[in-house]
Amino acid sequence: MAGSTVRAADLSNGTVTTAQGENITVNIDNGVSFNGSAGVVTADVEANNGVVHVIDQVLVQPSVTPIVGTIVAPAFFNKNFTTLIAAVQAASPSILNTLLNSDAKTLFAPTNDAFAAAGITSLPNRETLDAVLTYHVINARVEAGDIADGSSSAVTLNGDIFLSKGSAGVFINGNTEVTATNINGSNGVVHVINRTLLPPDGTIADNAINATTASSPEFTQLVAALQKVPALLTAAQADDSNLTVFAPTDAAFQALYDALQVADLDELEQTIGNDKLAEVLQHHIVGARVFSSDISTGNVGTLNQEIAIDATNLTITDARGESANLIPANLNILGTNGVKHAIDAVLVPTGIL
Repeated sequence: MAGSTVRAADLSNGTVTTAQGENITVNIDNGVSFNGSAGVVTADVEANNGVVHVIDQVLVQPSVTPIVGTIVAPAFFNKNFTTLIAAVQAASPSILNTLLNSDAKTLFAPTNDAFAAAGITSLPNRETLDAVLTYHVINARVEAGDIADGSSSAVTLNGDIFLSKGSAGVFINGNTEVTATNINGSNGVVHVINRTLLPPDGTIADNAINATTASSPEFTQLVAALQKVPALLTAAQADDSNLTVFAPTDAAFQALYDALQVADLDELEQTIGNDKLAEVLQHHIVGARVFSSDISTGNVGTLNQEIAIDATNLTITDARGESANLIPANLNILGTNGVKHAIDAVLVPTGIL
């Protein structure tokens, strides 16, 4: 009957197919009702292109009924979340089942723009989708007021996320801002975010080794320097480390070579010695995860001497008083064992040069 005119007298017990393509159940035994609940209150309202029956409830197609009221509903019925819904539909069925089951949970819901901000312009394969989507779900109800001030972490279905709560709002993994909170569903709560969360796929050392694109400067000299100091390289590769590395780019190392009139890293090591090279590297490492959203102006202790951070201008002053700039496009590079921020100069502690 989809697309046809059906008057009350034409109805009988059974099913009819709507223009949308799904069936609704009709019962005329005690008045006219649809899907066992929606009753007709006024029948056969004539129009110039058909007939209208006024009902006392909104009809929801069976395929959508399980979604209504859950934490999936705010995204499903909002055009700003079509990419998220497409991702859920393309992922393993277990993902949707998890989002719809009755267990209390928290969903950080990325908008369409949030996927684009994270560089996701087309849906990846199912394995990747599963990993990304589960990284947005906490298996407990966490409202905005439950998030601690300052730095904290939470366990998702696919690893830890790191939260920063301050006067500027709530941020996740440094780059992702929570833009709307406490959207309630029958099985949990939804918070909207402006950048899709991507689970880390390697250690800090892995990130440095694999950073070879124009948008992510190369760190071959930093990796080579770490290889000359095995203890630090081991820490950068260890899964149980918890570090922040202010990572000088290759251009930053070249500027240091030029200033010292040495040809390369090998000659730098020959000039200052391996122990002092280790001290230079230690001056770039903080023994805790510090995201850009955690940074405040003041002194921070590295593995040896303090550095001074200007959070407004995104500069770091080393122990000698020389400055480096944090590179905004390459902050908060998350690893499984810490976080990396790119800087445009090598930090040098006192007593080295």
